[in-house]
Amino acid sequence: MDKELKRLRLLIVDDDEMVRKLFVLILKNANCDVTQCNDGQAACAILSQNAYDIIFMDQVMPQMDGISCCKIIRERETESRCTDPVTIIGMTGSSEEEITDCLKAGMTDVMRKPFTKSNLINFLKTYTDFSDDKPKTIHADHPQPACFDKKIALDALDGNEDMFEQVVEMFTQTIPNLLTDFATAEQEQDCEQLKILSHTLKIRSLYVGATCLSELSSALEQHCKLIQLEQALQLVPDIMTEIHKLKKELELLA
Repeated sequence: MDKELKRLRLLIVDDDEMVRKLFVLILKNANCDVTQCNDGQAACAILSQNAYDIIFMDQVMPQMDGISCCKIIRERETESRCTDPVTIIGMTGSSEEEITDCLKAGMTDVMRKPFTKSNLINFLKTYTDFSDDKPKTIHADHPQPACFDKKIALDALDGNEDMFEQVVEMFTQTIPNLLTDFATAEQEQDCEQLKILSHTLKIRSLYVGATCLSELSSALEQHCKLIQLEQALQLVPDIMTEIHKLKKELELLA
């Protein structure tokens, strides 16, 4: 008789609560224990007391980013003469250069954001003893609203309609604060805050298939990185309009 697989212990390190919740949602019926935290500083504290089979580490976070956190983890392993380094999967939606930075810092591999359910499962199967033999749910094609493509979102979730509904609910709950934060950053002409908001929205919107909003957010993020405040501010009204339109269309699904 085959030995029963042990429960996998995962640490998810990401400042975006929606991304952390998505991990929990995808893995809720799997043989996994998932711990979450929102920055590298918190991850270092957790890792000083607990061991994990695999860590998923966002690159861009407040307090301490993923690069710095990974370097500390690897330094601790070297100091303790660890012979079995923990697997660290970096997460980024950015450039090839930033992926290279993750690997140079000591990360085992890098998973691009937004990730799909299949992406996540494949990483777990590659680096752990994870097993998932559940069949995919087949979804039918439907006419698509203008602001988002449900098929894109469903494909990322292996066609799981229930999971899609929960992702939509998570996203819509973040919209009021998102609109307030964008309005405040626009009024204060805060380029750094606009960069942070656009980076989060660029990834988050793709989880509901909102490709147009993601592209607008990506353009805003680039202007902010180059400190092109005038061009950045010109995009903010378009993004806020798109968020409102998306909110209305998502509410029709309820």
